[in-house]
Amino acid sequence: MSAEPRAPAPLLGGGGSGPADRSARSWRSARSARRRQEGLGTNYLGSGLNGIAAAILTFQLLIFLSTSTRYSDVAPAATAWVLVILAFGSIVLAIRLSGRRLPLAVYLCFLLAVGVAVVLDLVAVIDSGSARTVPTAAVAAAVAHAALIVHRRGVEILAVGVLVSIAEVVVFLSMESGGADVLSVRISALVVTLAPAVVVVVMMRGFRRMVQLETDRALVQSTTLGPRYAVGMLASEELARLDLAAERLLAEVGDGSVRLPLDAQRAAHATSLATQLRLHLIEGRRETWLHHAVLESELLSPLVDLDDPDGTAGLLGHDQRDGLLSAIWLIADSATGLAVVLHVESGSPRDSGAETTTRGLLVPIVLYSSGAPLRVVDPATWEAIAQVGVFRDTSRDGELRIEIDCLVDNPADR
Repeated sequence: MSAEPRAPAPLLGGGGSGPADRSARSWRSARSARRRQEGLGTNYLGSGLNGIAAAILTFQLLIFLSTSTRYSDVAPAATAWVLVILAFGSIVLAIRLSGRRLPLAVYLCFLLAVGVAVVLDLVAVIDSGSARTVPTAAVAAAVAHAALIVHRRGVEILAVGVLVSIAEVVVFLSMESGGADVLSVRISALVVTLAPAVVVVVMMRGFRRMVQLETDRALVQSTTLGPRYAVGMLASEELARLDLAAERLLAEVGDGSVRLPLDAQRAAHATSLATQLRLHLIEGRRETWLHHAVLESELLSPLVDLDDPDGTAGLLGHDQRDGLLSAIWLIADSATGLAVVLHVESGSPRDSGAETTTRGLLVPIVLYSSGAPLRVVDPATWEAIAQVGVFRDTSRDGELRIEIDCLVDNPADR
């Protein structure tokens, strides 16, 4: 290692960063952020919800125009509609101009505008004197707010929808009851007010869970390409930190800023670094790709119990690893919400002998769980297991048990 101190990297150091460079980096960062959002689909999801909200607003506006003669004073309701349209258009434009973000100040202004619109619309409905008059701008305000689910929490979307619905119920109770046709119209207004909020919250939760699962799956999928024994992503980050600390210490000794022999504090620090590096390297010799795939997955780590003392899962080929990981993933995903644990056992390899026509070793792998019945197993699981090796399904009621014989190359022949 060179004794001269290293110059800071251009991306990490502060030198040479003029206004033009900072502006260019800011532009690239903003573009990268937009691409990441588009990659996750939130950009398209928000645009789609805005389009649906605009269609519902148009429908409610047509209802208002066709029933405007029922109002004794149409001005409050018309003003409410102007506020809703301006608020919705302004917040969509603000989100687009601010890089697909919703500033808090803009959101508060939106809430204030639609709140005033709801009050004006409900007052106009009460003063209309007709039992058949129903809110339209208030309904549109709740729908417009529901379209912001991409940028706001689900509890906020539901809270606004519930509050507007309660206000509508209070208004309906203060008016004449009317007949069955009037009741159906009022129920329809309440459904259109509250249903979009419930639908978008459920949809967004499902979408976010899907994105989290796919991201988690993509991260752990990389472990199938590693060697038999290796360090995982978490250990790699720790090793990089320890390596950087060791390089800094050696650089300080090399450039003379730290004299030899080291003082007690630096000597203790160097000893600690060496010990941690040795421990990480020793641990990496017993942890296979499957260990890291389970440990580093947010879905698999709490649901899967791995027993592979000899590291025989590391003998599997890439296609077998991919199939085994897919099978474990599908079983664990199907059992989400159930109080079950999937046990994965990888036994000692044995000579294939007369069982196969190909030379090699047979690695026995067993997947079993006492709380995951067959009906919760995805059909694609069996196709993934067949990719690993010859399997036997010995499951019983309330217990899942799959025994797999994986034919692998003998390490001694390599």
